Amino acid sequence: ALMERTRLRPIPAGKISKDLALLFALVLALSGLLMLSFTTNPWVPGLGLFALLWYNGIYTPMKKKSRWAAIPGALVGSIPPVMGWAAAGGLLLDPQIMAVAFFMFLWQVPHFWLLVLNYPRDYERAGLPTIATIFSRKQLQRVTFVWILSTAVACLILPIFGIVQSFMNYAALSVGAFWLAWASSSLVRKDERQIPFQAVHLFALFVICLISLDGLLNFP
Repeated sequence: ALMERTRLRPIPAGKISKDLALLFALVLALSGLLMLSFTTNPWVPGLGLFALLWYNGIYTPMKKKSRWAAIPGALVGSIPPVMGWAAAGGLLLDPQIMAVAFFMFLWQVPHFWLLVLNYPRDYERAGLPTIATIFSRKQLQRVTFVWILSTAVACLILPIFGIVQSFMNYAALSVGAFWLAWASSSLVRKDERQIPFQAVHLFALFVICLISLDGLLNFP
């Protein structure tokens, strides 16, 4: 309720009570885990439960105490691809899915830091520490830019693990990576205030769609 970005969401706006929201969340979590338990192998609901507990039990409390909570919190977003892989019969530690999970892990950190750049006062008002308290805005922009470049590089190494087999799709990945680097270069250009928040998300969507398309086209 103290943050401009979130104050109109149902709970802080008073449209839904905290108790009702908790009940709704528990029903969704339980029904989702039961559905996964009856339709997939035990690894899948286990990973889902781990993600649920990590996000709410580790990451969320850590946001109130640590400036670096976004990094361990990013683990949660790397789990869904592994769940899908395991549901389809793949090995959990297969290098292919680990490469995809690593890409998703890297992508989420600049997602959060770009929010900090877009709403620098929001987190202060809410009493949530961020790295904006130890870095100047320019320094934070540079750090975020380097992390975004790392995300672009992570997508380019996917073909090494056999994730993308088509040359055309690898070419598309390369174009997408260079586009992301160019779009996010606004973070380090002089007197540039544009924050490439949408570009980072469009890139992640593009990469996942391309991986899925490549998998369908090369399905034995």
